[in-house]
Amino acid sequence: MNYIKEINAFYDRMELDGLTTSEIVLWHTLMHFHNKAGWREEITLAATSILVKSGLTESAFKRARKQLKEKGYLTFRSVGKNQAPIYQLITREYPESGRLSDEPAIRQATEQTNEQVDQQATEQTNQSADALLKQKETKRDKTTVVDLVRENPHTFYEQNFGVLNPHIAQSITEWCKDMPEELVLEAMKRALQHNKPFFQYSGGILKRWQARGVKTLKEVESLDVEVRRSSFSKSKEDGPTVAELYEEWRKENEA
Repeated sequence: MNYIKEINAFYDRMELDGLTTSEIVLWHTLMHFHNKAGWREEITLAATSILVKSGLTESAFKRARKQLKEKGYLTFRSVGKNQAPIYQLITREYPESGRLSDEPAIRQATEQTNEQVDQQATEQTNQSADALLKQKETKRDKTTVVDLVRENPHTFYEQNFGVLNPHIAQSITEWCKDMPEELVLEAMKRALQHNKPFFQYSGGILKRWQARGVKTLKEVESLDVEVRRSSFSKSKEDGPTVAELYEEWRKENEA
């Protein structure tokens, strides 16, 4: 399996299949696990591992998994009670011979792709200007999806703080339910800026924002300005500094 070709083929297909954000995130998560496993054809994965890596809720994960299977992106099967399912991603590449695989799911998915591509090509011929605009919008959407996967709070913690144990994973998940993910990420980034690489510090920041009713990054910036102004006013109320007193004394003596 060629990692780059698979991703390119995936983005070509997802526009036609109308994948949801949850389905896109789940596919990327499974690609990550296949990569770590050395691209074995089948891998065994517990649901908890997928939830931690993807940041999806259990219900969103199950819906996305079902849809990806129905649309021909993956297969999975249970092997017994209390045992993790076995997953297999269906390759989107064509074999080198140019013929399609005999795998029914792949053949069916590819036939659907050909029909949809032909239809899209006809529409683009008749509406070239609209197609160009759509291409620009699609490129922007792809960037957004990649950013979403890269900026997942659980993944960010692993990449910048350290090992993500179940307790921390649960704390991050709970905060993501109470606050927007962008604020959870911002709190973690600020903890790193203050050399406090532990999530308890990030949680303290989130508690302050929650108490002030902050819901967006713009509101965080406004709160920062308010805090700076308050600190400046307080310093003025405390009286002149030593430097200011010296400067005043120097001017009086020169006069």
